[in-house]
Formats: sequence, structure tokens, C-alpha cells
Amino acid sequence: MMQSLPGAPCTPFSSMGLGQGEGDEVFKVHEKYYSEVGSSADVAILENVPECTMKEHTRRELGSSWDSEAMPIDPRIFGLGCARARLYGVAWKKHMYQWDPSISLEMIIDALKARPVMTANSFFYLSKTPSVRLTEAEET
Repeated sequence: MMQSLPGAPCTPFSSMGLGQGEGDEVFKVHEKYYSEVGSSADVAILENVPECTMKEHTRRELGSSWDSEAMPIDPRIFGLGCARARLYGVAWKKHMYQWDPSISLEMIIDALKARPVMTANSFFYLSKTPSVRLTEAEET
């Protein structure tokens, strides 16, 4: 099961915060966040600043039954207005899922970038009248 949870704060790692990492009082929220992920999900999408050692935190906070992949990405490739680099990752329970070693997270992101961006109006099923009429034979 994939659970949607708010992300852990970036301030312990970011240059805009104190940059104290795990020594920052705010890091306790990371511990709580990973605890929630571990108890409620099989797969999690993670996001933070590039200075965050997400793979290390995933391994330590979720334990050896979890694995993760992460890479820094410019959020603008997903259509977001923020130009700051972010670290995006995927974490999963190893006994339930396996990462295909022939496919890197970078390859997946490249494939997502290549997809055309469409607005909601681009989808035909939202239109009030169908753009294509099927004959009776085609409908069956």
C-alpha cells in the first residue's frame, strides 16, 4: 500500500536552515515521519533537499527490510514553479517489491520528462460531446 504523508522538513539540511543535520531539533520530525512511513506503507515517495542523505536515513530509520533510490531533480521538469533542486526518492519494502537493477531512477525520470504535458481540457472524456462517434458495430 502506498500512503500519502506530508514530507519531512528540509531545514536540518538546507542552507536556508541551520544546516545542523541530525543535530537539529527539527530532525525529530524526520524520525516521526519515517516511523509513520514504516508502519503505514509498503512504498513511499520521498522529497527533500539534495543535502539530505535520504538513502542513509531510509536504511537507518526504516531498517534493513526497506531499500531506496534517490536523485536530485529540478522540480520544473514536473511543471512546478520552484527552481531549487530537490532530492526525490522512492523507498519500498524489499520483501514485497524488487527494483530492477537494469532500470535506474534517472531512466524513469527521463521517461517522465519525455511525456507531453497535457491540461485537463486535453482529455476527451471531459468534453461534453464526444469528439469521435462510433458506429453501432464498433460499439459492440
